[in-house]
Amino acid sequence: MDDGAQAHAALTFEAQVARMMLSFPDDASIQFLNAGAGNALMEALAASTTGYAASHMLKGLTALAHDSGNAAQLLAAGVAEAIMAAVDKHCTRGRMLSADSKCTWVLSAAMLAIAALAASAPADSARLSTTGACEVVVTAVRLHTDVQESDETCWYWEYSRLEALAALAAAAGAANTSSE
Repeated sequence: MDDGAQAHAALTFEAQVARMMLSFPDDASIQFLNAGAGNALMEALAASTTGYAASHMLKGLTALAHDSGNAAQLLAAGVAEAIMAAVDKHCTRGRMLSADSKCTWVLSAAMLAIAALAASAPADSARLSTTGACEVVVTAVRLHTDVQESDETCWYWEYSRLEALAALAAAAGAANTSSE
């Protein structure tokens, strides 16, 4: 599939998920997950050749992850690894996160997905730590600080990264409290 068709398919799927979530918020994400949408999104994310398409797949995963049962199921199915693979594929330049515009969309969508997973399934969020999500979030916040003056989209970057950082910290706090 060429890049334009891939991006259009990703945008169409994201719109369908959004419509279903608005119409049937309690049942839609469970129906999508039971129908295999999580696995399909992870496969499409792995196959994506553009950051634009990858960001829409990540947004679809974020929509599914807002339910605690779905988040736990997605984490068990390997969504943390899929997110980190997408970040590595689309955002890493010479083993470093990049601040280029192609990376911005993927990294922001990945941070929102990480935040949704950590907030919805704090007991299962250790998987995010083992895949390197915590390090990526902290690095992304630092990267944001470094490029803040020159990047007009930084306000969007800041929100998603700080939300992810807060969700990971809360999940870690919940995990520490439950283990005591």
